[in-house]
Amino acid sequence: MIRKGWLFLCFFSCLLFTPIVGFSDWWNEQSPYIFEGKVVSQYFFFTKDKEIRACSTVKILKIFKGLGVINLGLVNIITNQTGCVDENNCIFLADYPPGIMLNHEYLFVSKDAELKLLVDGFPAVDNKKTLQINLLGVYGDLKLTAKFPDIYPEVVFNNRKFNEKNEFYNFLKSNYGLSVQAESSEQINNPKLQTTPDTVKVVR
Repeated sequence: MIRKGWLFLCFFSCLLFTPIVGFSDWWNEQSPYIFEGKVVSQYFFFTKDKEIRACSTVKILKIFKGLGVINLGLVNIITNQTGCVDENNCIFLADYPPGIMLNHEYLFVSKDAELKLLVDGFPAVDNKKTLQINLLGVYGDLKLTAKFPDIYPEVVFNNRKFNEKNEFYNFLKSNYGLSVQAESSEQINNPKLQTTPDTVKVVR
């Protein structure tokens, strides 16, 4: 439990104080898929070049860009982060945050995974495309945000802190024209959205 908390604090610290490529450089052609999701499973594997990578299965909760090519449901995402394939094969990246963590939510600014990263045996998911990340928005623990908003903001993105998700969503819309294209039914919180059995789509 202590280790998990330490990793989470380290992750926030790294994101706040490590320079990150500007979002405006990535949100166009280089990042065709932007969505919010939760990591539901994760394991490490060897690529075709015998490099160690992580494969995380993410449940997509909101789609901001790329609807139709990606859809609500599960998707596999490849990341380069610290971890082990087994007790004898590990990778430690001292200059990186710990990577995406199991059971945590993020905003994923992503693209198609490079072919050299694709191997057989990835988990079966709803989305056929396998992705990799350009940028992350990291969502914090609501209880910690309520108690210590200056230390644990609700969202950290590109060296900016947001104490509420709605503030972050407004930032994405006003600065980059991004709004929710589809939303999981379990995320319904806006009466202006029109619901279908599996999705919520913005009524324009």
